[in-house]
Amino acid sequence: MKRGEWNVYEVKWGNDFVCFVISEYICIYYYMKFLITELQLSKAVFRYLNNLNFIQIETSSNIFFINSEDDEHAQIRYHKKNGWCHINLNLIEHISALFSLDVITSKNIIGNWVGNTLQMEINYAQWVVFSKSEILKVHI
Repeated sequence: MKRGEWNVYEVKWGNDFVCFVISEYICIYYYMKFLITELQLSKAVFRYLNNLNFIQIETSSNIFFINSEDDEHAQIRYHKKNGWCHINLNLIEHISALFSLDVITSKNIIGNWVGNTLQMEINYAQWVVFSKSEILKVHI
């Protein structure tokens, strides 16, 4: 290994730092402060949601976003007739924790992502508390 080069075994992120683990005993911390705009934050959340690779199942009245073909309950349901978007609260809380957002902001960004992904207008975005709710049940 040349001077100034390290093999990085793991990268750990915190709210205001990143740590590069280079051996069992050595970790290099970089402290940082980021100021990002609301648009940049939305783009980051959109990119993250895109990378979740949801499977879309379309019926005559709904579009469901599911994690896998075997799922009986969706993470997101878009109702075509009224433009309502129902979002699993677990997904909202996951986005909130990951991006340090409150749940209202996360819900709104996810709703905007659904509208952008489907190229349809979202009239109302609402969270669904129970992940096994009938509202999120995939009806084919």
